[in-house]
Amino acid sequence: MKSNFRIYFGIIIFAFVVFAGCKTAEDVPEKEKEHIEVTEQDKLQSTVLLIDASKEKMLENWSRAAELYTKSLKKNPGNAAAAYELAKIHAQNDQYEKALKYAKKAADIDPFNEYYVLMAADMYILNDKLDKALEMHQIIADKHPEDLSMQYNLIVAYVQLEKFDKALEVLDHIEKMIGFSEELSIEKITLFLEMEMYDKAIEETKRLISLSPEEPLYVEFLAEIYAERGQKEKAVNLYYDILKEDPGNALARLQLAEHYRQEGKLDKTFEHLKKAFQSPELDMGSKTRIMFAYYSVSEDDSEYLEQAFELMDILIDKYPEEAMMFTMYGDFLYREEKYEKARKMFIKSTKLDPDQYDVWEQMMFTSLRLDDYEFIIEYSEKAFDYFIEQPTLYYFSGVAHLEKENYKEAVELLENGVNFVVDNKQLKGQFYTLLGGAYNNLELHDKSDNAYENALEIDPENTLALNNYSYFLALRNENLEYAREMSKKANDLEENNSAYLDTYGWILYKKGEYEESEKWIKKAIEHSGDDNAVILEHYGDVLYKLGYKEEAFNYWKKAHELGNGSEFLEKKIKDKKLYE
Repeated sequence: MKSNFRIYFGIIIFAFVVFAGCKTAEDVPEKEKEHIEVTEQDKLQSTVLLIDASKEKMLENWSRAAELYTKSLKKNPGNAAAAYELAKIHAQNDQYEKALKYAKKAADIDPFNEYYVLMAADMYILNDKLDKALEMHQIIADKHPEDLSMQYNLIVAYVQLEKFDKALEVLDHIEKMIGFSEELSIEKITLFLEMEMYDKAIEETKRLISLSPEEPLYVEFLAEIYAERGQKEKAVNLYYDILKEDPGNALARLQLAEHYRQEGKLDKTFEHLKKAFQSPELDMGSKTRIMFAYYSVSEDDSEYLEQAFELMDILIDKYPEEAMMFTMYGDFLYREEKYEKARKMFIKSTKLDPDQYDVWEQMMFTSLRLDDYEFIIEYSEKAFDYFIEQPTLYYFSGVAHLEKENYKEAVELLENGVNFVVDNKQLKGQFYTLLGGAYNNLELHDKSDNAYENALEIDPENTLALNNYSYFLALRNENLEYAREMSKKANDLEENNSAYLDTYGWILYKKGEYEESEKWIKKAIEHSGDDNAVILEHYGDVLYKLGYKEEAFNYWKKAHELGNGSEFLEKKIKDKKLYE
């Protein structure tokens, strides 16, 4: 509550006159206390030097100007103007101790010059001597009781020292001079709140409202004070009074929404929140922050989720050209696995603002969820126009081309993309894993093996690389013991993965260990492998080797029904005989 009023306090306080000051006798160094005889000739030469220094100052030759001001002051230690100018130059160079020394000297020489005194006050502040600064402001304010700027400077000095009661006295003095002022009243309210004198703050706010009935903001002030004081019913009544005059008042709507939320009346809460969202008075940033809060609370609450979607619809309608709104809506939809709708939002966002890479990336993830590889290929090409050096774009596109069996295109993308990976070993390992598969499909086996070795050098526990490398070696009937070790490691790292179980079983099959192979491939079927044609065909093959030919024939047929079996599958079924 205090911070709200402090905003207004700063608006009407007159700006400090930069650099001012004064000094007392006890602050004067011993040498300066000595009486120095200054001849008229010295005074004249001092003046000439002062004029020359001012010329250098106009030319921004600060060092030369400081040198001449120093000489001027040396010729005539009573030259207050020279001391004042030296104070300003030192302050400009952040040399506040030196600046204070000369500001005090100038004020001491001519204590009736308000600029010198104000300079000394400011230098006291910058040297963290607030009590001394207050003394300076008090002196000059007493000398100029009708000068508003001096009175306001005194108020600021009191506030800095948290002498709020004294600041209030000065405000009363000003009001006696100029009469009632909204700005003065707001300052008083601010100080009352700082002093936790809430009754006084309420009393002054009511006075402000009565004398300025045309300003509804002051009613909001009063309502906020009531709310802070726990007088909720009075606050609520005031907010409803505000809405009678201004139904679109967003602050009143939000305050009422918060009131009803605390009371657990969610319908009322949402009623006011929705109207606040429809109000142009509530800025987009505030609406966005509220939606971030909704993202958290709606994750496990269907009622909040329904409200979130309704609020997002309002935002999309209110801000049809703001990419961020579509991105936010897409994030909600993606989390709820509404991938088609989420992707539409991300597409709209990238059209409005194509420079946000995170949105393109989220769109790619969404398309992977949809198994829409054509889309990934098409939109990754569009994204390359903006982000040619983003490695993950090459990764997404490489994955899509692999799935579409465009192996040459996949290799080209992945070979280019891996060169853009910097300080991300995991991503580089994934690139090499994909390259291993792409090379294998092009029968570039040496390159495939090298790619997998690179992947495993980066991450020896890369289960996908371990499994795929070992499986391809088994298919080629090469390095079977090495393949078995890698496959066993993959299964130890990730238990009950049907693909990994099948790979290990197939390596054992290739090694002629059929009984052990049957156990592993059967386990693969039991762990979601019963809808995989390759695993079912493998199981048929091992059963055939074990002499269970009829059972083998049945598994071959199941595999054929699913599709994607080996090139020998139809012949196996036709002849009821194993072909390899």
